[in-house]
Amino acid sequence: MKATKITANTIMEAGAEFNLDQIDEVVESVLNTVKNSSKNILTLKGDLGAGKTTLVKSIAKKLGIEETVNSPTFTILKSYKIPVQSQGVLGVIAGRFENLIHIDAYRLDDPEELGALKLESYFADAKNLVFIEWPEKLANILPSSTIQIQLETIEGHTDAGAPDVVKENIRKIKIVE
Repeated sequence: MKATKITANTIMEAGAEFNLDQIDEVVESVLNTVKNSSKNILTLKGDLGAGKTTLVKSIAKKLGIEETVNSPTFTILKSYKIPVQSQGVLGVIAGRFENLIHIDAYRLDDPEELGALKLESYFADAKNLVFIEWPEKLANILPSSTIQIQLETIEGHTDAGAPDVVKENIRKIKIVE
């Protein structure tokens, strides 16, 4: 795959293909989208293995979170303190948000489970930067004002210069605000 510069504009206009070596560019684009938006909730849609948790881990790392970030599949929710940053996009993000909230709703089947989690309070707090995997499971409580990120794995992608070589770990990302 020819390395294409990934920007917030390309991701929002048509989506962009990337390999995992370009995850830092994807993270920068997502953070720039957040910086230029009043929204604090990002939904992550994609099949198992599409890269939802990898994206959240990479964003947490970029924001200076030193804790190990894992998928909260069994705990449903994990909260991380965003350290104070002083420059550029990271400074804007850290100045606006105090916590990164990572929700994985994959295991939620019973709407009554949601009541005990009090997720609405996390959504309503503008100091929380919230990432939600499997947002369709929270459709009845999810605010309509979210940044939607669609991730997909591109199967059998080949390089035009070497059509017999199948490239692995190619993803496509598209952001809808």
